[in-house]
Amino acid sequence: AHPDHGSNVPRMLHAATTSLDVLGAAWGAYPHRTLRIAEVPAGWRFAAFAFPGLVAFTEDRGFLTDPSDADRLDLISRRVAHEVAHQWWGHTARPTGGPGDVFLVETMAKYGEQKVIRALHGEGQVARLVAYDRDRYAWGRAEAAGPEPPLAAVVDQPHLYYGKGAVVMNGLHGLLGQGALDQALASLMRTDRRISPDDWREAIRATAPPEARALVDDWTRRVVLYELAVERATVVPRADGRFDVSVALHAARTDGGRSLPLHEVLEVGLYDADPTGGTAPLAVHAVRVRTGSTVAQIVSDVRPTFVAFDPFVRRVDVDPSDQVAPVGGSDGAALPASRP
Repeated sequence: AHPDHGSNVPRMLHAATTSLDVLGAAWGAYPHRTLRIAEVPAGWRFAAFAFPGLVAFTEDRGFLTDPSDADRLDLISRRVAHEVAHQWWGHTARPTGGPGDVFLVETMAKYGEQKVIRALHGEGQVARLVAYDRDRYAWGRAEAAGPEPPLAAVVDQPHLYYGKGAVVMNGLHGLLGQGALDQALASLMRTDRRISPDDWREAIRATAPPEARALVDDWTRRVVLYELAVERATVVPRADGRFDVSVALHAARTDGGRSLPLHEVLEVGLYDADPTGGTAPLAVHAVRVRTGSTVAQIVSDVRPTFVAFDPFVRRVDVDPSDQVAPVGGSDGAALPASRP
């Protein structure tokens, strides 16, 4: 690094060490004896690039990033984790060459980011990270020309392999659990041949419970979007000091604009402040949701003032503005979430 660019070096080294520990434990031993991080001038062809055993960062992407704002994402650690993840995805598990290759390289590195940020900062920071990626997908989708390919066939659309792919991997993390998902991904490191999106899908399906296998297919081989909204939420005190919370939910699922059936277990978070400000949930409850309206009946130890549908961003909803709503009083006078 440049002699005057050393203030972030300890943070970058800590992120790199954590990445080696977390990703190595998940996917197999780091394949090299050393890992070096090199600074290159701003304006280089890539903002960062992972060579075998070496990560190159432009000066403005890590060495000069301002980490002082506590409300921002840990961009330094996220970027380091992404490039370290390429030591597995791209340099160990190598794609065959064709549509979907970039999903196996870049989307899997995005999941590596999530794993490291989860280890460093917890689930709340992962949700903020994935929300940014969801928005990146929505922005890119609005500007893209032509039909959208599924992730298994993506070629050169960063809003898909970075943005949408990150949400899908977070969804798979919630659907399968970390252990089963990492077991599937690690199996792809133990082959001498190059891998394809079909190889990846079969590895995931092999560890997924039967009811989850259709979603693995849908999320990677179709263009699936969700519409998730809180329509109304009320709370009633109970005699035992707890609270009955009733949350009216709306859910739908489409493939290229065509309606698909929806019958999934999703999450509802209870909060004591507006969660859009980064507040952690008081509790998170799993709710089985079907197409259309579902009313979730939740018993809470504390009185919530807000609820959120899909609080950890595990489904691809390009308009999440109606996923949060205030909780009304025991008279039922709840304020509905605004829906277009």
